[in-house]
Amino acid sequence: MDFYYSKKRDAEALGYFDEGTKGTWRLFNIEVFKECQLTQKTKELVAVVYAYITRCPYFIEGHAKKALEVGATRA
Repeated sequence: MDFYYSKKRDAEALGYFDEGTKGTWRLFNIEVFKECQLTQKTKELVAVVYAYITRCPYFIEGHAKKALEVGATRA
């Protein structure tokens, strides 16, 4: 997969969030991807949609790759 943005992550971007916010996001992410009735493929596809809505190129690429790894197709 190739996207239009620079592949180099902007480390400065994380500086806009305090540690509490980043920690809460990490915990949320762990909970969301725990095993449950939804398959990992479904969860990753939902994450791709959310990433497109929020226009986060890092999440788009990461979740699109993960979705393909767990059985999604480009279609």
